Amino acid sequence: MTTPPGAGWRLPALHYPFPPEIHPDAGAAEAHVRQWARRQGLVTTDAEYAAVAAARFGDVVAREFPGATPAGLRLACEIYVWHFVFDDRYCDEPHHGSDTAGLAAAALRMLTTAEEALAGTRAPHLPGAPWPGPAGDPCARALADICHHLAALGTPAHLERFLAAERMYLLGVLTQSAAVQTGTPPSVGDYLTMRYYNCATPVALAVLDAAYGFELPDADHRHPDVRRLCRITAHVNGWANDVLSYGRESTRPGAAPLNLPTVLAADRNIGPQQALEEAARMHNEEIAAYLALEARVGEHAGPLLLRYLGGLRSMMRGFYDWGLATDRYRVGTHFTARERP
Repeated sequence: MTTPPGAGWRLPALHYPFPPEIHPDAGAAEAHVRQWARRQGLVTTDAEYAAVAAARFGDVVAREFPGATPAGLRLACEIYVWHFVFDDRYCDEPHHGSDTAGLAAAALRMLTTAEEALAGTRAPHLPGAPWPGPAGDPCARALADICHHLAALGTPAHLERFLAAERMYLLGVLTQSAAVQTGTPPSVGDYLTMRYYNCATPVALAVLDAAYGFELPDADHRHPDVRRLCRITAHVNGWANDVLSYGRESTRPGAAPLNLPTVLAADRNIGPQQALEEAARMHNEEIAAYLALEARVGEHAGPLLLRYLGGLRSMMRGFYDWGLATDRYRVGTHFTARERP
């Protein structure tokens, strides 16, 4: 469902009862995003560089990882800008997003490169230099470079979690591409499952503790309540993204938007504003569910798990604060009013 600009949408209230935070090295994070993206060949033209700069990806990382170590902050910056570039290059644009076969080949290339890079993590590699292979695909080379940085910063458990999350992310974007290519909107349930993986928040959660300089014990990481809190965090960020980016996605020339409001509108035969309000209601219910479960988990949590839970809060609130201001979504352009929480 595409609606022309100037439709007068109201941005519904998204509730975040967590205080905003930002890393003291936010400026350095922004500089690192731009330098690393250019060095890896993810941006090659002045226009691409300007788009990365305007989006301020370093800002979202600094807000989502306010307590990260300097090395952890740089790693998170690389992971985030990689996913945004990959999403734009292979998923969002019509000439790529409608080519599921091409996307599948790209996904397989990314995973193969990442796993081959990790198989040689002990090979000589100059810190800060791009991983040398494979030639011809900057996204693949950049992902391999990320794997090497994570291998140096984290533990084998972090690497396993990261690759598992990355595989599911790529499966999620493939599922989205197939839905766009067939022109058949998924059911709400199918979309929510797809969105959990392709929002890339599970990838960020896989390295959250590594970025903060510790490893969450496996018993805590695998606990059903902690996994549920992580799933809620991904829902909150994915659905907030869908609401905040709705205007941009719906008004882009040639767009075939697939997001929570469009799926709700098709499933329930409602208009755009009603669909936005329903998406916001679902989001706010997830926040309430998170708070109730977090309180129970926190009663018996040790220091490391409490730090991890604090990171989940920052990840949700940080994305929202960035999403309201980033040039990538241009919330002020596409929404004529904003409802206050």
